Amino acid sequence: MKRIKKWITILPILVVTAILGLSPVTALAADEDVAAENPDYPYTGSLAIVAPRIARENQEISMRVFLRWNQEPFEGAGVWAFTRDQAEIMRNEVRKLAEDPSTPIDKKDYEALASIHGTPIGTTGSDGRVYHSFENKGTYLLAAVKRGYFPGFTTIRIGTMPKAMVLDAPQKARVDETVTMTVTQRGTGTAIENAGIWAFTKERAEEFHTDINAIRESSDIAAEDIDYESLANIYGEFLGRTDSHGQLNHAFSKEGAYLLISIKRGYIPGRAGIRIGEPTFKSLAIEAPKRARVGDEVTMTVYDSRTTEPIEGAGVWALARDKMGSLQADMKALREDTAVAAEDKNYESLMNIYGEFLGRTNGSGQVNHVFEEKGGYLLVTVKPGYFPGWTTIHVINTPDLDNSDDVVRPYRDSINATSLRPDLQNTSVSIEDTTQQ
Repeated sequence: MKRIKKWITILPILVVTAILGLSPVTALAADEDVAAENPDYPYTGSLAIVAPRIARENQEISMRVFLRWNQEPFEGAGVWAFTRDQAEIMRNEVRKLAEDPSTPIDKKDYEALASIHGTPIGTTGSDGRVYHSFENKGTYLLAAVKRGYFPGFTTIRIGTMPKAMVLDAPQKARVDETVTMTVTQRGTGTAIENAGIWAFTKERAEEFHTDINAIRESSDIAAEDIDYESLANIYGEFLGRTDSHGQLNHAFSKEGAYLLISIKRGYIPGRAGIRIGEPTFKSLAIEAPKRARVGDEVTMTVYDSRTTEPIEGAGVWALARDKMGSLQADMKALREDTAVAAEDKNYESLMNIYGEFLGRTNGSGQVNHVFEEKGGYLLVTVKPGYFPGWTTIHVINTPDLDNSDDVVRPYRDSINATSLRPDLQNTSVSIEDTTQQ
């Protein structure tokens, strides 16, 4: 159980890590182990460059260069572009020059290295910007260089804007409960048909992520063109493919935390986390006016306490004060009877002994009743497969009582929904004491 809890804590971090790991932009930026930045000494410090991560061919883009220590625009910096092979050479040469103790900082000529291995794009103006449009597809390392300053690096990918998937799934579900997963295209919301969905355990997800990184770093394959399915079949459990509505239904047979990944060639994968737990017992809730007059028709509404969906076919009973103690004792005994499954416990038989049956709810979860006698009542709703819900109502003879705005919210134990309302557990306290006169 401790391992499961730990995995639940780690899962959101794993999902975020997977998103970053599958990013369409190749991380080519060099390690920037720069010298100490001192604004009083103009030849020390390092530059930084910001540019779009993705752009189309022949699309003019803006790149901005600034000095790291004060974030101010940097004028006169040269901006260079490097292909993957050139970038590797440039990084090594920059590192060697930076670590060379024989060359003073203000003499380290990174511009000379850039002119040997890269392609010039332009020189920044007073606003620190330079504009350029790339003609060829590919992933490029961009470097901002100036004699006496450590270069700034970033990457940009030129080509068709990649399509990405969004995978929607419940955050948690019960064992053997049918789960609906939906795959759509990011940005448009269009359903994606025939997308495969795989489930990964924590360990397998990490191995999958490691292999994807290895492929990404060793080739120029665009992120959306990587053969994710081959790796998913090795590390994950294939759940199926989406229909024309982008949906796939699946029931998990084992509890645990899983990373779900949707895959289809031409798309960046989608992902979502889900926690599968043991079946949980559902409980009811009931709403009713907290006060009513004798002879008035009262509407009571029953719904699922977790989903708030109306429940049809739930029985509603009314109990007088003198029956509450006995009902509470018998309900407790039935609840603690481990020989009977939670969904098989027959609460209706108890209600027929202690309460007056008022009726069963309709498709809207409602039942109507006219109380003929004044007094305080406990209203209990019961349906097989649910733990009972309850609330109170006070019926009086006052003819001019206006109860149009008085609705009492149901009491629900937030932990296990298995105890009666606290002030009703003490049978020495009357309902009149628990309701507003």
